[in-house]
Amino acid sequence: MAVRAVQSAIADLFESIQRFFIRLKIYVKLPPTEEMTEIMVDVMVHVLHVLALLTKEIKQGKISELILLIGHLFRLIFP
Repeated sequence: MAVRAVQSAIADLFESIQRFFIRLKIYVKLPPTEEMTEIMVDVMVHVLHVLALLTKEIKQGKISELILLIGHLFRLIFP
């Protein structure tokens, strides 16, 4: 896998996370509903899980198709 492709996938991942947190900042100003709270917590848990996987892969020097897959997943979840 080309280094540029990996860098691009990581950049896409962080941009998706950034967009989510920008929206989250707006959502927390609204009166919370139980359903919305559950969704926000679920998404934040997934974000942390993905970051943990990414950190593990980087530490092990195994940046592979996982990075591209994560990037694609985030583009689907956070259009």
